Amino acid sequence: MNNDGGAAFPRTCQFIADDDWVNECGMTLRDYFAGKAMIAVIPQYSQFDDPECREAIGKRCYELAAAMLKARGAD
Repeated sequence: MNNDGGAAFPRTCQFIADDDWVNECGMTLRDYFAGKAMIAVIPQYSQFDDPECREAIGKRCYELAAAMLKARGAD
């Protein structure tokens, strides 16, 4: 499995169930990059109402996010 880059906004949080502390939680850097890429990708698609089109947008955004992670050496 590829490295997801870790947390986009790392913070200390506690899981109540077992009282274990973790150093990272929340959105991954891969998800953050994909969300940022969506701003550039959506205008390239004219049929946003089509479910296949929305799936293509999501796929493209995560492809770009993977490329960004690779460029920063986190693949």
